[in-house]
Formats: sequence, structure tokens, C-alpha cells
Amino acid sequence: MRAGKHVYCQKPLTYSVYESRLMKRVAREKKVVTQMGNQGHSGEGTRRVVEWVRAGVIGTVREVHIYTDRPARFWAQGLPRPSAPGTPATLSAGNVRAVSNALAAAMANANPVMPEGLRWDLYLGPVAEDIAYHPVYHPFTWRGWVDFGVGALGDMGAHLVDQAYWSLGLTQPTSIEATSSLWGMETIPVPAGAAAGARPTQKPASYPMASTVHYQYPAVGSRPAVKLSCMTAVCFRRAPMDCPMT
Repeated sequence: MRAGKHVYCQKPLTYSVYESRLMKRVAREKKVVTQMGNQGHSGEGTRRVVEWVRAGVIGTVREVHIYTDRPARFWAQGLPRPSAPGTPATLSAGNVRAVSNALAAAMANANPVMPEGLRWDLYLGPVAEDIAYHPVYHPFTWRGWVDFGVGALGDMGAHLVDQAYWSLGLTQPTSIEATSSLWGMETIPVPAGAAAGARPTQKPASYPMASTVHYQYPAVGSRPAVKLSCMTAVCFRRAPMDCPMT
């Protein structure tokens, strides 16, 4: 955009709200045309949903429930960072941390051979850490890892929230409440000489397998307030049996 080029790109668009606002500002400054790959937004199905809702076909909408099973069927989340190759996969106890450590070690020895022709250094791009190649990241399942993606909600929300946001004229939420299963963690080596307990020993590596996020939107005009709930891996309540997963 700074070179004056128009841009069409795929989602997820950015890693943070700051990045999104920066791109919006640069696009306006440079007067370029931009579009994100929400192909469904231009499709007949999405436009029909918007027409139904705005025509009152399903009545007044006060709640929206959105489900996706992507982190259960398409890519994994809630996984630990793979250990260094050669780490023995031993299980010292039955608690979550011990099982996670054993899984991390087992993953380390699961075919970590880089595909021929892949420039992993270029793939890492602006990622701050020199993360070793592993097939759990590339080519498709990077979506579930904090270093590369934005999890199921950030990845699929661009598609799944679109119809409700568009048809109901939603703006900014007044409150957001989120709950989730455990994050996948990575062990942080303790620096030499550091006092015990003075520094964190773990940090998030992959997004939770399941989560529920509730957004509260204010009333606008004749449209009442709306509660929009996004559930990944159908956390804390079952989806209706006739509700297709996407």
C-alpha cells in the first residue's frame, strides 16, 4: 500500500487490533483499493440471509449463536510446543503438566524432516523467535499457534460473524466475556542466576481447543440490544443436532 499498490489478501488480516487500524490508516492515506478474501460476503447465500433478517422473516433478533468445530476437525489447538528432537517421551505423573511435557517430547520425534524446497527462514518472516520447523505448523495447521495464527475465532470469525454483523448493523460491543479450555503451553528456560519463582516458567504456545465468547451489542434505533455468542469446538453447550458445523 505504501508503494501505491491496490491489495487483495486472505484472512486472517492482522494479528492485532493495532495492525488492523494501521492498515486502515495507510489505505486511506494512499487512496488504494483493498479487499480481504471474505468470498462468502459476495455470495448469494450471505446476501439472502441479510435480506431475510432485515425483512423480519425470522422476527426480532436478540441473540446470535455461532458454532465452529475447526479446532477439533481441521487443525489442533491446545497443544504444547514440540520439544527439541531427541527428547525422551516419559510420563512422570498423571497431571496436566506432566502429560503435556510427554506429548511435547513425542511430537518432537514425529517426522520433523523439512520438505525439500521449503525456506523456513522466509516462512518465519517477522516471528520474533527462531522456531524450529515441525509439520504441526506447516503447511495448514499454523492457524492454531500463537506465533503464526489467531486461533479458530480469528480465522473463521471473518466468515461466520459476517452475516449477523451485516444484517443487524452491529457496531462496537459494550462488553466481551470469554471462557476457554486450557491453552497449549511452552516451557521457558529459567535464566542462570534467576531467583526461584521470580520469572514465569511457561507461556502460551497454541490457542485453547474450546472457547466461548459472548459479545454484548447496544440497541440502535428500532433494533434491540443483541448478545452474540461464538463457540469454538462447541464449548460448554451442545449445538443443536441440525446445526451444521463449519
